[in-house]
Amino acid sequence: MDLRNKTTKPVTFQNLLSGNIKDDYGKKMLAQQAESLQQLTEARQAFVSSGNLDERYISLALNYLSLLDVARESFEQTGQPGFTWSSSFEAEAKTFVARDTFEFERGCILFNIGVAHHRIASVASRSETDEKQIQTAGKHFKLAADAFKTTNDFLRVDRDVKIGAAVADLSDEYLTYLIHLASAEALECRYRLTQLKKMAPKTQIILCATAGHQYQVTSLDVAKPFLAARIPAHDAAFVAMKHAYCISKAQHMQADLEADASPDNKEFNFTWSAGRREYVVELLKNTLAQYNNRKIKAKRAALLTSLEFALQQAQTAQQEAARMLAAQLETATPFSSIPALPLYDKFVVEQYQVGQCAPEAAPFRGLVPSAVLKKIDTHRRAIDGIGSKLTSAINAFDKDMNKRMESESIPSVFTPATQGTVDVGKLPSSLQSRIKAFESSNGLAPLKDRFEQAMEIRKDADGLVNAANGALDQAEQLDTQYRQRYGQQWNSARFIAEFHRFKGLISSIQVTLTEAGKSDGQVQTRLESPEADVSQAMAAGVGETMQESNWNPEQRSTAAGLSETYDSIMVKFEELKAIPDKLREMGDVQTNIDLLRSGGELNAQPAHDLDARARALIEDLKVCVGGLVDSTRPFAAGLPKDCSGDVMKQVIDRVKHSLTLYDELRANIEAARQYYIQRQQDAKRLQFEVQSFTAMFQNDANNTAHSLDARAGGQGGPQFQGPAMGYNQGGFSW
Repeated sequence: MDLRNKTTKPVTFQNLLSGNIKDDYGKKMLAQQAESLQQLTEARQAFVSSGNLDERYISLALNYLSLLDVARESFEQTGQPGFTWSSSFEAEAKTFVARDTFEFERGCILFNIGVAHHRIASVASRSETDEKQIQTAGKHFKLAADAFKTTNDFLRVDRDVKIGAAVADLSDEYLTYLIHLASAEALECRYRLTQLKKMAPKTQIILCATAGHQYQVTSLDVAKPFLAARIPAHDAAFVAMKHAYCISKAQHMQADLEADASPDNKEFNFTWSAGRREYVVELLKNTLAQYNNRKIKAKRAALLTSLEFALQQAQTAQQEAARMLAAQLETATPFSSIPALPLYDKFVVEQYQVGQCAPEAAPFRGLVPSAVLKKIDTHRRAIDGIGSKLTSAINAFDKDMNKRMESESIPSVFTPATQGTVDVGKLPSSLQSRIKAFESSNGLAPLKDRFEQAMEIRKDADGLVNAANGALDQAEQLDTQYRQRYGQQWNSARFIAEFHRFKGLISSIQVTLTEAGKSDGQVQTRLESPEADVSQAMAAGVGETMQESNWNPEQRSTAAGLSETYDSIMVKFEELKAIPDKLREMGDVQTNIDLLRSGGELNAQPAHDLDARARALIEDLKVCVGGLVDSTRPFAAGLPKDCSGDVMKQVIDRVKHSLTLYDELRANIEAARQYYIQRQQDAKRLQFEVQSFTAMFQNDANNTAHSLDARAGGQGGPQFQGPAMGYNQGGFSW
């Protein structure tokens, strides 16, 4: 089913918008925006003149939409250009409607994008057996439904203000009908895919019934007076016949399921099956009687033929069902008591995303009066001055704070003695990044997966070599039988030479695989060992080792207090570091343009308040850091020599060892995987050569044997069952 698209008349934005720009922003700004106006005009002309409604048309239309959305923001307060579009209804195709709103232009383009997706899908859906084509059709029917839904959602509020009541093909009734139609067609494509893939009958039934239900919803849309007067009769017939076809097909398949009296079938009920056959016949008869006329045949001949064929099948099945039912039951259960098929009307239309092809540099962003820009620039420079001085002060304080803390080994010196694992943040930065990378990649799991892949590849290579070896052994048996039978008349020299050559190649691959496999066990053992697990290396033995430091209760209490003080300092310092970013946001040009457009005022006082808060935080932190350092110094002096510093060193050594093992494992596994891939390719080539050789030998040997028998008046010998392939004599190299 093909939908008609809307057509439009050319638009030159230079002519339509130059007056607005000149009046509101001045001649200088008009000259600056000349390129943007040209870009907008060319983008519109590109998709309008692109010809077919294909994927290129969609890409060009999305590109123009992204530019149009920016222009709409710039001109919504200063007057908008006029756009002219035709109706997509066949009877109104020559009727053009003009509107002075960007919303009208946007709605028409979104509508055409939906039609373009539907047209691509309609062409692809004509294939009966091409799985890829049917997948393409289902995808674009879905995108068409998305585009029509986006159009309707965009116009839903103040539709009459945006486009006017006279635009019938952008009405809620018509767009809802198109959403339902494209959704039904997408569901039918999904059902056809389940047929091609021979999926479970239940799955096919549910999808077919759901598509039929969606066509029924669409048919109800068509029956509304507003659409009944506009949608052609052959399109209305298409929807009704699709509904009849899908529902009858689903009921027919369900009847087949219910009539299957196999022991495994829990749905067996022949009475229900017979009732469904009767319902299918009546549905198809009524549909054909309603739409089987000359006008409909001219447009929907193929669909009518499908319905007639389905009716013939249904009548045959009904007759058989009636015969078997009469033989089994005295009275049939009336059809009204048969449970209906489950219908799943849960096809969710996703929001269609517009602007994927938007250019990096959006035009019209600079369309701001020069006086406003000057005011914003003055405001920005004032805030930048505050931010620059504050950033220098924060950096100087940060440097001094780190220096003082490092001199006293803060915070590692008061690490709690009862801690069972080590904080990653207290390790050297080079190890921190490696540990985070290890944890984010899910530890050893990816290495184990890669190792399993390598083992599967090796197993496949072994199987290929064994298959080639077996084929050679069978060929040797045939040669031996014929040599024993015909004696000196049988010449095996050429076969024996090739046989031993191939046996040598097979042995070579088997030896290399065996030698390589000796290392696999070591890799497997290391993968299962905790040594290469960095997380375990950090946790193992920490608690026990630190208990040996013999901190007394007073030292433990002091350490907890120092740790709490350190944490509060870091919270304040994070607040301090965030203030320069807030100042930069206050000075952002586009943010301030938007603020002024919305009626706001530029105010530097919040920037001064933030600066004052930052200065106060710096002074407070200086006092806090000085107090922490003064308190830590006597605490550290009273600690036993064998304390947390030694524990940290042990942990660092273990982590380094684990990372080394991890790196070795990763390199070894990848090398093994690549090696086995190469051996797998070698084995495939060898198997092909052997199959070709044995097939040719079988053919030549049997022909020779028959010739010898014919001369002697004997009978044919044993037959070697080799693969029926021609022998590739191109040679085999290693």
